[in-house]
Amino acid sequence: MPLKCTASLNGTLMHKNIEANDVAIYEGTVNSFSWGLSVSFIAAVILLAISLFLINLSSKNEKMRLVAVYTGVAALGFAFHIGQAFSLIWWGPAILVVTALWVWRMTWSSSEEFRLIHEDYQRARRGVSTMYADHFEALGDGRRQLSLILALPIFGMMAIVLGVPPQMASDRTNLISLVVYMAVVMIGVWILLAKSDKMYGNLFGRLTDVEVKATRIERDLGDPARLLNELADDGLDLTAIFEGVSTTATVSDLVSDNNIDEGVNDDA
Repeated sequence: MPLKCTASLNGTLMHKNIEANDVAIYEGTVNSFSWGLSVSFIAAVILLAISLFLINLSSKNEKMRLVAVYTGVAALGFAFHIGQAFSLIWWGPAILVVTALWVWRMTWSSSEEFRLIHEDYQRARRGVSTMYADHFEALGDGRRQLSLILALPIFGMMAIVLGVPPQMASDRTNLISLVVYMAVVMIGVWILLAKSDKMYGNLFGRLTDVEVKATRIERDLGDPARLLNELADDGLDLTAIFEGVSTTATVSDLVSDNNIDEGVNDDA
């Protein structure tokens, strides 16, 4: 689109002013792409409705959530052109921010796969049959797949905004801004996936440790002789505790009538 800008200088007490350069004219071309208001609005509404529908189906099939990421980003890409039709300066940056937040939010929700793998790994620690043969390999594959799948939507969004081929001036500032924005979104995806993986690992690791310790305590309490042997192995001097007690004494023998009477008298 051709662009012509005229700037003029007016003022008072302009002595020795050179009137020949009081008016400057700049002519240039703006490289931009637009789908048109009607197409952009209809496409944005339809894709947004599809995205919300897929999110509702994600409870039955986790892959639907990943597809919803793409449709949602595409809807925001078409919505970007709606603001151009009304010459809203703030509309474009706002759409870019919302797109980044949308991708990051869906990334955190899609990391539910890590919870299943960590939960299965903790079952393996307890000696229960599991779904995965190598949980660490499964986690690595899951991180790589999700990183790739969730980092690609931003490229599609840029294709919708800039057009194919891109209609953008090859200015250094434009190129740097574009690369920085896409890098920030993708790095955010990788950070969220790594944080989610670590969070689920710590959570289920602690839960398993508690269950193992609870099972051990229950087992020891059910076998007092074994508990005493383990305490003796740990260095506890049991002779000082049971000094003067007959080897054939029972629990009833350890509680004498005198001790019971003294307890009653003290309470009285």
